[in-house]
Amino acid sequence: MKRANIILSVIAILLMATPFIQQNASAQVTTDGKSSTVDGKVRFDKVVHDFGDVLESDGALKCEFTVENISSSPVAIVNVVSSCGCTDVTWTREPLAAGKKGKINATFSNDQGPYPFDKTLTVYISGLKKPVILRLRGTVHAKKLALSELYPVKFGNLGLKENGIKLGNMDQGSQRSDQVFIANLSSSPANVTFKDVSEGLKVSVSPNPIPAGSTATLTYTISSSRQRWGKNWFYATPVVGGKVQGSQPISFWAFTKEDFTGLTQEERNKGAQPVFETSNYTFNVVKEGKKIDATFNFTNRPHSYGEARRKRNRHRPPRHQGNAQRGSPRNRNPDDQLPSPPDREPLPYRSDRIDEPRRCLRRNAPPSEDKHLHPVFQEPHGSDATSSNIGKRGVSCFGPVHPAIRSPVVLSFPEVRAR
Repeated sequence: MKRANIILSVIAILLMATPFIQQNASAQVTTDGKSSTVDGKVRFDKVVHDFGDVLESDGALKCEFTVENISSSPVAIVNVVSSCGCTDVTWTREPLAAGKKGKINATFSNDQGPYPFDKTLTVYISGLKKPVILRLRGTVHAKKLALSELYPVKFGNLGLKENGIKLGNMDQGSQRSDQVFIANLSSSPANVTFKDVSEGLKVSVSPNPIPAGSTATLTYTISSSRQRWGKNWFYATPVVGGKVQGSQPISFWAFTKEDFTGLTQEERNKGAQPVFETSNYTFNVVKEGKKIDATFNFTNRPHSYGEARRKRNRHRPPRHQGNAQRGSPRNRNPDDQLPSPPDREPLPYRSDRIDEPRRCLRRNAPPSEDKHLHPVFQEPHGSDATSSNIGKRGVSCFGPVHPAIRSPVVLSFPEVRAR
């Protein structure tokens, strides 16, 4: 009997209409297309390093970020946290006086196979309320490919890897810049200009002209507007030698988040709060090619409703108190709240949150027989961790959330095996 493994994973992130969304955002960054200034206090020569197309045989990849103190007071790079154990990082430990520069050096191991990679460095700097996010990215290939294969999206004699280039999330009134590579697929240099550029978008190419059969960096900068929030598209039509390249413009998009910082406490309490009845749908054994519809029901409860329940639960003692052997996992109900670490406020039971993912963090679910697989969830580091990502199966599980944090709601389908 033919058997196929089907991994179905649907993650729907619903951004709550409350000001708590912005608490975990990174620092405010402005750019002139060349360098990036953070909160008017420090300047980075870049916030993204793109290695481009590399080979597995190239070995470890290294890059360097420069940070300059443009304030009048000393600052220090307190810590730099890598998103992956495959990326090592070192940085200047000494405080930076006004006008002085420091370095952040990163090394990507390049031992994960021929795949695209995008790693982040979270930089904590004294004097900044929020961290700065730096990125290392590129695409690893097993063998060298022709330029036309690397840049399959054609605009006349120009090539890109994709159209519909994503910039990501932006705050109201902010500015972000990023870069992609653009290829000259012709046999002569190409001097690139742009026409019909959307309002709020700036585009430039360096070096320009682009040498024949070579690549250049296309830098684009988007400025968000209070009148245009949500997902916004921006366009620029490339021109070489007075001739429009391609039948459609190069497109970019960014998601501008709503700004809730000006809301009063009363307005915040009236903010929307969608609460789902469940976050999982189990397919069990299904026939190959069969279509299955899943329905998720939710209720929009005012923010004040959740606040009242959190205040009540915050002072509720854990249910396992009084049990002489409460520290023994053998005698503890898996639904009970785990003891908190010393000197830390207990995390309340979030009754207004989805319950099944909370339980999956409390225990290991061993795989059962062939017809239905259950991924093994592992305890995250720290009792106040908000999620545990299981890389082997690609399953995400969200756990307890501190009352001061409003996290997205994540809906995920468990892995199923089809016959």
